[in-house]
Amino acid sequence: MDAEDSEEEEDFSFSQTFTLFKDIVKNKNLQLWFAFILACKSAAAINGNLTQVYLTNDLSYPKEDLAFIRLCCMPGSLIVAVLAGYLT
Repeated sequence: MDAEDSEEEEDFSFSQTFTLFKDIVKNKNLQLWFAFILACKSAAAINGNLTQVYLTNDLSYPKEDLAFIRLCCMPGSLIVAVLAGYLT
Protein backbone atom coordinates (compact mmCIF):
# COMPACT_ATOMS: atom_id res chain seq x y z
CA MET A 1 0.00 0.00 0.00
CA ASP A 2 2.85 2.41 0.81
CA ALA A 3 4.56 1.74 -2.54
CA GLU A 4 1.42 2.80 -4.40
CA ASP A 5 1.14 5.99 -2.37
CA SER A 6 4.76 6.96 -3.00
CA GLU A 7 4.40 6.54 -6.77
CA GLU A 8 1.46 8.93 -7.01
CA GLU A 9 2.30 12.47 -8.00
CA GLU A 10 1.73 15.20 -5.49
CA ASP A 11 -0.41 18.16 -6.46
CA PHE A 12 1.46 21.40 -6.02
CA SER A 13 -0.32 24.62 -5.30
CA PHE A 14 0.32 27.85 -7.15
CA SER A 15 2.12 29.35 -4.14
CA GLN A 16 4.52 26.39 -3.97
CA THR A 17 5.25 26.70 -7.68
CA PHE A 18 5.83 30.44 -7.34
CA THR A 19 8.14 29.89 -4.36
CA LEU A 20 10.17 27.34 -6.30
CA PHE A 21 10.42 29.70 -9.29
CA LYS A 22 11.52 32.53 -6.98
CA ASP A 23 14.28 30.32 -5.53
CA ILE A 24 15.47 29.44 -9.02
CA VAL A 25 15.55 33.08 -10.10
CA LYS A 26 17.51 34.09 -6.98
CA ASN A 27 20.17 31.40 -7.55
CA LYS A 28 23.43 33.25 -8.28
CA ASN A 29 24.88 30.39 -10.33
CA LEU A 30 21.86 30.34 -12.63
CA GLN A 31 21.92 34.12 -12.96
CA LEU A 32 25.56 33.94 -14.03
CA TRP A 33 24.79 31.10 -16.46
CA PHE A 34 21.92 32.97 -18.11
CA ALA A 35 23.99 36.16 -18.35
CA PHE A 36 26.81 34.18 -19.98
CA ILE A 37 24.44 32.51 -22.45
CA LEU A 38 22.79 35.84 -23.26
CA ALA A 39 26.16 37.50 -23.89
CA CYS A 40 27.48 34.63 -26.04
CA LYS A 41 24.35 34.27 -28.15
CA SER A 42 24.11 38.02 -28.63
CA ALA A 43 27.73 38.22 -29.75
CA ALA A 44 27.26 35.29 -32.14
CA ALA A 45 24.11 36.83 -33.63
CA ILE A 46 25.79 40.21 -34.11
CA ASN A 47 28.83 38.54 -35.67
CA GLY A 48 26.65 36.51 -38.06
CA ASN A 49 24.67 39.55 -39.15
CA LEU A 50 27.73 41.73 -39.60
CA THR A 51 29.42 39.01 -41.62
CA GLN A 52 26.40 38.72 -43.88
CA VAL A 53 26.22 42.47 -44.41
CA TYR A 54 29.96 42.71 -45.08
CA LEU A 55 29.98 39.80 -47.52
CA THR A 56 26.89 40.83 -49.45
CA ASN A 57 27.19 44.61 -49.49
CA ASP A 58 30.91 45.35 -49.43
CA LEU A 59 32.27 42.30 -51.25
CA SER A 60 29.25 41.81 -53.54
CA TYR A 61 28.92 38.14 -52.56
CA PRO A 62 25.57 36.71 -53.71
CA LYS A 63 23.05 36.21 -50.91
CA GLU A 64 21.87 32.97 -52.51
CA ASP A 65 25.35 31.43 -52.28
CA LEU A 66 25.68 32.54 -48.67
CA ALA A 67 22.31 30.99 -47.81
CA PHE A 68 23.30 27.76 -49.58
CA ILE A 69 26.58 27.58 -47.65
CA ARG A 70 24.72 28.07 -44.37
CA LEU A 71 22.25 25.37 -45.36
CA CYS A 72 25.06 22.92 -46.17
CA CYS A 73 27.04 23.70 -43.00
CA MET A 74 24.12 23.41 -40.56
CA PRO A 75 24.10 19.57 -40.33
CA GLY A 76 27.83 19.62 -39.65
CA SER A 77 27.36 22.17 -36.87
CA LEU A 78 24.63 20.06 -35.31
CA ILE A 79 26.79 16.93 -35.44
CA VAL A 80 29.70 18.74 -33.81
CA ALA A 81 27.39 20.10 -31.09
CA VAL A 82 26.01 16.62 -30.36
CA LEU A 83 29.50 15.12 -30.24
CA ALA A 84 30.75 17.90 -27.96
CA GLY A 85 27.81 17.37 -25.63
CA TYR A 86 28.35 13.62 -25.63
CA LEU A 87 32.07 13.86 -24.93
CA THR A 88 31.80 16.31 -22.05
